[in-house]
Amino acid sequence: MPDGVIERKSLAEVVAARLRAEILGAEFKPGERLVIGTLAERYGISHIPIREALRSLESEALVEYRRGAGNVVAEASLEDLHDLYDMRRLLEPYVLRIAVGHYDDQVLRDAEADLEALTTVEPATGDDAWWRHHEDFHWTLLRPGLSPWSERMLRLLWMSVERYQRLYALVFGDVYRANAEHHQILEAARAGDADVLVAVWLEHLAEKEQSVADGFHHRTARSAAQT
Repeated sequence: MPDGVIERKSLAEVVAARLRAEILGAEFKPGERLVIGTLAERYGISHIPIREALRSLESEALVEYRRGAGNVVAEASLEDLHDLYDMRRLLEPYVLRIAVGHYDDQVLRDAEADLEALTTVEPATGDDAWWRHHEDFHWTLLRPGLSPWSERMLRLLWMSVERYQRLYALVFGDVYRANAEHHQILEAARAGDADVLVAVWLEHLAEKEQSVADGFHHRTARSAAQT
């Protein structure tokens, strides 16, 4: 393969990572057009890596191609949100039941450190630290039960859900409840009780789903009132 192709692919991956972060961080809103020429000027690069990056993000369901409009940020809907959480409710308990048999002192210490870091960061301040620590805590407990395929599927689900959480979650209203649930999750993991762990994990997912749905309704109503 020619050297230029390798370099172009590497640049496309860098662009995809930046675009992904900007979409997840709501710098680009659902339905917003992603014009290749404008993005090329924004990043100071040619059109080719932009096109490749957009194709990559389309495979991750973050970008859609529409006839007549071109590439746009994927729309957000309550139906899509509930589908994502339904899939997490199917897959994550399965992974957890495998993982709990592999928890050792190191895994539990790592989870405790992740949770301590999470509870010391203020949410929804525009800082990525809260989201990073939140993901670290959950994935520390999921990782021992993952296979390559289950990790691929869960990564995609988590990324899509994170976009909804950043756009719509009423974070300040439920963060203390969420942290209490995180402590319950950690205690169940320490006890090695798969049934309790799955139960509190699912309760946590339900609370987060409701928070995001409430935020979706709130913003939709506010937008309708302004039109």
